[in-house]
Amino acid sequence: HLSNGVTLIFLFENITFCQGDTVQFGSTTITESGVYQETLADLNCDTILTITAITQTPTLITEQATICSGEAYQLGDMLLTETGFYTDTLISSGGCDSIVQLTLTTYPAIPVTQVQTTLCVGQSYQFGDNDITIQGIYLDTFTTSNGCDSIVELHLTWFPISSINAGLDIIINTCDSITLTVQTDITDLYGLLWTLPNGDILCTDCETVTVFPTQPTTYTLTALDINQCVVTDQIEAQIGDFSNYFIPNVFTPNGDGNNDQFYLYGDECIKRIKTMRIFDRWGELVFEALDKDPNDEAARWDGNFRNHQQGVEVFVYYFQIIRSDDTEIFAEGDVTILR
Repeated sequence: HLSNGVTLIFLFENITFCQGDTVQFGSTTITESGVYQETLADLNCDTILTITAITQTPTLITEQATICSGEAYQLGDMLLTETGFYTDTLISSGGCDSIVQLTLTTYPAIPVTQVQTTLCVGQSYQFGDNDITIQGIYLDTFTTSNGCDSIVELHLTWFPISSINAGLDIIINTCDSITLTVQTDITDLYGLLWTLPNGDILCTDCETVTVFPTQPTTYTLTALDINQCVVTDQIEAQIGDFSNYFIPNVFTPNGDGNNDQFYLYGDECIKRIKTMRIFDRWGELVFEALDKDPNDEAARWDGNFRNHQQGVEVFVYYFQIIRSDDTEIFAEGDVTILR
């Protein structure tokens, strides 16, 4: 209280307003930040009101953005599609202006990219998520490093088909050999390779190779043509049951040096004579040879039995023969002595 009986009341207040706006405070028009005071007088009471005014300057927002050709960027009420520098004024949450400055980059449209690819028949081409095995024209959309779409057009074709021939399948005897020969009209062949059924290499860079199959065997021929395409063929060698021996049905043991002995005539396919027996017409064993080489003299009968020359007569023979592949064959028949 003052001595004159007047009561003073002090009031303090903060106000905030946007730059460019005005605030009316009593008789004072406030346009900038500062401390302002007004006295309101009444009969016995004066009110002294003090305000602190704070001016808010516009907020400056700087942005950078990129879009792909054909896309648009929303800035306020504007839809932007081209590269440039743009400014817009927005109202912030505090009610004051916010100035947005945007640098926009629009990536140009990417033309369709054409890819030409030629493969060997049987190969595949990975195109996007697809594994392509049929020649033709294909389209796919990819994403570039800028995040924009890129369309690729693939033209897929095959190299001309080359062929080689390992020969016709064949049936041979156990101890026979065969010569495998490359047959082809391809002028440029690389990496010729003959392999066995288990994958073992038989011969490399060989146009011919000689083999000695003792069991049914499939030989595979592989090569590369001028386009580095793999060409292949197979030949199968079967083992036939041929009789590579001859047993005469007559011999003349008269000492003239011609056809004096009875024995088995065999080629290199005959490995051993396991058993050779000769019986007379009464069934008596007159000659026997066991486990002999086909060329062994001990496997030849000269017509003697117990140191006596046998007369003109028919005898029965029995052979047990071991071939070069260790299989056994049996032969029996009759032979006549003539004098």
